[in-house]
Amino acid sequence: MLISIGERIKEKRKELKFTQGELAKLIGSYAGDISDWERNKTSPCADKLMKLAILLKTTCDYLLQ
Repeated sequence: MLISIGERIKEKRKELKFTQGELAKLIGSYAGDISDWERNKTSPCADKLMKLAILLKTTCDYLLQ
């Protein structure tokens, strides 16, 4: 079964107990952006993806698998 980037972001966010709003603030984005990414409506740009990987204690490769 393939897991989407949005599912990976959501999984890691919940593991680390971040709300969408908290995570968004830390990467300089909006809670709506996090929601859109987690629902696979849009994808984070490279800059945001790198910030997500750092904050979610993972790698860009993992998120993009």
